[in-house]
Amino acid sequence: MTPALVAVLAGGRGRRMGGDKAALALGGRALVEWPLAAAREAGLEAVVVVKASTVLPALEVPVWIEPDEPSHPLTGLVFALERAGGRAVVGAACDMPFVGAELLGRLAAAEGAAAARAGQPFPGRYEPSALPVLRAALEREAPVREALGALAPAELGAPAGALDGVNTPAELAAAAARVHETMPPSAEQWIDAFAAALGRPAPSAEERDAVLKLASVAAHASERRAAPIACWLAASSELSMDEALVLAQKLAGGARA
Repeated sequence: MTPALVAVLAGGRGRRMGGDKAALALGGRALVEWPLAAAREAGLEAVVVVKASTVLPALEVPVWIEPDEPSHPLTGLVFALERAGGRAVVGAACDMPFVGAELLGRLAAAEGAAAARAGQPFPGRYEPSALPVLRAALEREAPVREALGALAPAELGAPAGALDGVNTPAELAAAAARVHETMPPSAEQWIDAFAAALGRPAPSAEERDAVLKLASVAAHASERRAAPIACWLAASSELSMDEALVLAQKLAGGARA
């Protein structure tokens, strides 16, 4: 059986957010990249479906341009099913960043129509056979839940908080706080915090670059464990980091010779 295609729907106007939502930053990445990351982790092929005017960050997946009208959530879903080449489509909204890989994987593996939760169309699995129902609902611009009800999908369930959406600035702030609590700090953030704990200034960008170069030279010239020890030796010597790097490069050249 051909695996289902994940279609991240990002063609909405985002009026309550004040404009396009897909490119809004959340936890160091654009909002649209959260469901894409979940699809990638689940090993599923994904596309992004948008209006021609939608603002997007640079993406590594295909971007499909849906019709400008009507402006309705079913427009992108119908368009994705029509372009999917007979494959089932797992529709995921770009403004639901906490839909994880496990849930997308269960939807993709389901048989027939399936939804994470009763009455909630996204994320949900839609078969090509659902197109007549979806097209008819789109033609009269019926609520998406009405179309979903006509398909009678199986309810698979979802973890608490997985279906939380980001539709307003307040919801974006709440999502950012949640991400901050659950995601580890970046390397830069951790280094800054460690420097503060040591009671010394954080290294500059140039100093960090020199340390990383020294670590790379030591690891490639010997073993990976040589990298941190070489950096410690350089820091505890009277040489500057640049001077230590030159010395390490000379030793590395001699080792290769």
